[in-house]
Amino acid sequence: MNKKRINNIAKDKFMLIVILALVVFAFFILKQDKEFIDKEGRGKEVSVTSVSISKSNDKVLVEASKEQSQGGEYASAHEYSKCELVRVVDGDTIIVKLDGKKEKIRLSGINTPESVGDYKDNPQFYGVEASEYVKKSLDKKWVYLTFDKKKYDKYDRILAYVWTDVPNENMNNFFNAELISKGYAKWYNDRENKMYAELFEELERNAKKKKLGLWQKNKEGTMGIPTPHIEVKEQGIIAKTVLMPGDPLRAKFIAENFLENPVLFNTVRNMFGYTGTYKGKKVTVMGSGMGMASIGIYSYELFKFYDVDRIIRIGSAGSYTHDLKLYDVVLVDRAYSESTFANVLDGYDKDTIEADKELNDIVMEVAKEKGIPVHRGTIHSSDVFYRKNFKEFEQIRDEKGAIAVEMESFALFANARFLNKKATCILTISDSLVSGEVTNAKERQTAFTKMMELALELA
Repeated sequence: MNKKRINNIAKDKFMLIVILALVVFAFFILKQDKEFIDKEGRGKEVSVTSVSISKSNDKVLVEASKEQSQGGEYASAHEYSKCELVRVVDGDTIIVKLDGKKEKIRLSGINTPESVGDYKDNPQFYGVEASEYVKKSLDKKWVYLTFDKKKYDKYDRILAYVWTDVPNENMNNFFNAELISKGYAKWYNDRENKMYAELFEELERNAKKKKLGLWQKNKEGTMGIPTPHIEVKEQGIIAKTVLMPGDPLRAKFIAENFLENPVLFNTVRNMFGYTGTYKGKKVTVMGSGMGMASIGIYSYELFKFYDVDRIIRIGSAGSYTHDLKLYDVVLVDRAYSESTFANVLDGYDKDTIEADKELNDIVMEVAKEKGIPVHRGTIHSSDVFYRKNFKEFEQIRDEKGAIAVEMESFALFANARFLNKKATCILTISDSLVSGEVTNAKERQTAFTKMMELALELA
């Protein structure tokens, strides 16, 4: 081997060592905890263990580690959009320019009291204050949006978490969280968008303890808890999701046969209420009594004073058509009624109120998974059980398209609409006004299990 060849081999080995050293050094740099990332290259600090960036329009993808914060583990992986703020609609809705197009953004995971639209002349308590705070706080030209699993709400608004600067793991510029922590908003327990659910729940709990914002005493002197009809003295005992059969004994049956560790929390007027867990999720089941006046009281108090987010009525109904047989399951799309309940409540002047579309979509998904046939349509919520003209139901069926009759849903939907909550109704056919077939009281109390299973999956 000549001297020249030996020198070349030595040079090659030296270059290989240099390259290996550079690779090790690069790996060490990438493992550092501090990286400076910004779409426009300004150097925003984000504490991460590894970072990859892809640029597209106004979006930057930052893949980061998870960090413990506020007692829970939150993903610090954000795909964010930097948007120009166009205007503030109210406390939980803004309009931004996204990809050159104006888009309405609904702040995900929160609810602020209503102050615009139907509530402009009669805003809900602390609604105006919440709206003004958002206008004052977001007076800059830019906001940053991050997203969760569900992208749109039932009104086709984009669901997003709003940040006042580039999202970071400290979350000190996380605007949704700020609104809850200062009492301008309540936590909304969304079934799908749960990235910050634990954080929001904890912030709401702290705001309640301090009586901040909307948690202070209402200027109208609204009564607190316990209410005249529900004896619970503490928030949190009643779950965010409540199933409401009319019969309190049916509530007892569901608690004892479907819930784990059910606890009886209400016995006033023997209107039993239980809270337990179903498949690990906290859920409440409580009787509503018969008729709109009764469910009107209980559902209003649950929504208003116990901060319940959604109520699913589960009850019996009489069929108006030959297509519906005994024990068939009916999902209510809307309730028609001659009742003046909604008009007296808040001046609502229509005779039909829609059920919550998102809840109904979930019911249909679950029904498909479980292989449970479900009929859908308009139902008649009647104020009276006995009528002089029995055949009057035929006119209501033909003119209003009602497929069955019950006595509560219209009032439940009216309260949900007025208080900006969610409600739907799942019914089991217990009798037929067409064929004259009927079920007995025991069957109505215990045999409607398909309806119960569907409702429990909404927890």
